[in-house]
Amino acid sequence: MYYFAKNESNEWECAEQSNPDTIPLSDYLTILREEISTWDHEDIMDLAYNLSTYAILSVGEGVPEIDCSSLPTEPIPTNLESYPIWSIDKQGMCLVGQSADEIENITDIINHYNNKGV
Repeated sequence: MYYFAKNESNEWECAEQSNPDTIPLSDYLTILREEISTWDHEDIMDLAYNLSTYAILSVGEGVPEIDCSSLPTEPIPTNLESYPIWSIDKQGMCLVGQSADEIENITDIINHYNNKGV
């Protein structure tokens, strides 16, 4: 079984069970789900990191997958529905791709569509 605890930088990391501040993997996955669902829209990298960490650690744990269509986001422009944008942060950086594992700038996406005449 895996255990997690916060380090000196207040970041979660794998820890020894003997550490009195550890929590089991199942509790850590619950915390990650909460951090994903309450993401503050500030930095898309934070959301992407939590999503990938959850995806890796949840394999074989019997926990639900994250539904990317319900991720917190800044408003997604309505004329870009055909592009797989899952979430946008306050700086216009977007979590995109079929697996929600790529990051692009909204301006680049808009320019791409404008150049195609869409």
